[in-house]
Amino acid sequence: MSGDITFEELRLSLEGLAQPARADERSVFWIFPKVLGLAKTSSGRVEIFIGGPKLHPRTPIVRRHLEHGRWAITESADEFDASRIVLPSQPHFIAVAALLGVELVQAGIGKPRPLQDVLDEVEPLLELALLRSALSEEFILGLMGELLCLESLLDAVAGRPDARLAILDMWHGHQVGQRDFVVGSTSIEIKTTQLESSTHSISGVHQVEIDERLPSEKRLLLLSVGLTQAQQEGRTLPEIVQRILAQLGPDTGSGATMEFTPLQQRFLDDVYRYGGAGSRGYDHRTDSASKAYSTRYKTTFTPRLYDLTDEDVLILRRRNVDGLFVRPDSVQYTLDLPSVINGRNPAANWKQTVSDLVRSHQNVAS
Repeated sequence: MSGDITFEELRLSLEGLAQPARADERSVFWIFPKVLGLAKTSSGRVEIFIGGPKLHPRTPIVRRHLEHGRWAITESADEFDASRIVLPSQPHFIAVAALLGVELVQAGIGKPRPLQDVLDEVEPLLELALLRSALSEEFILGLMGELLCLESLLDAVAGRPDARLAILDMWHGHQVGQRDFVVGSTSIEIKTTQLESSTHSISGVHQVEIDERLPSEKRLLLLSVGLTQAQQEGRTLPEIVQRILAQLGPDTGSGATMEFTPLQQRFLDDVYRYGGAGSRGYDHRTDSASKAYSTRYKTTFTPRLYDLTDEDVLILRRRNVDGLFVRPDSVQYTLDLPSVINGRNPAANWKQTVSDLVRSHQNVAS
């Protein structure tokens, strides 16, 4: 293919690619053989291959998506070294891939120009294209913090399959404007940080005190979770989701062989909705092997469960701005909670505390 390819020609060529039947195969359209190719997978996803040595993106989101490796060409059995970017399967990403292909050609790929310079020129557009294709790291950390809590709630009813749906009903973090967890009259907010201290951003006093708009709410807890990137320790988001799937039902297999019970489907749908409209959510059914979700995270401290109704928790509350020309829910500030406030706060064992909370609520409900 010549270097003067147009966007429309490339889009039509990509649309015309046959979708392979087997999970480990792809159909490839080469703009420059083994240098720049666009591919379609069996799931309908679009891949961009940039042949050559490992590249070094400057932006975190492109770094998460760019995967360097040795790849096989099914038609010829040849292999080549390349960096790969995988885009979602929605139809509009075919046009996005075509645009990126044209931009890479115009930036000098296939010509005697350093490949890193080509990436540097096109990376801003790559970043823009990827922003809505996966959760940002901020949302990944937030979701992982909530799933760690959900895991403990499910542990509390281990051996009671009939109670698992009720536990899923307690998780509201995937719903905009809701408490992260509601267990009877107790709400739990999850805050995640990459620091080694319980330092968190607060976007309104309603996040840290009993909300009058929630008549049933009598107690508010805050679970502070510290997570940071790790090379070998810790867990990935797909691993945590898979562990919870195992709690919800039988072994689901992996890859194309995944099969889920209705309860597991409900959980996966809730996970996918996490993050709001700002980006495409994490879909475990298609994203579990994605490079974008392969980062491992380990805890920076043992999670701390604070009772925010304790008067020893010295934080800015609604009463502190009452009488001022200030809307309380517009007040934003940084919370910096000490590791020990008093003998009962934070809880000595956060997992035991939430387990006791669930069991107590289950007994009342039954």
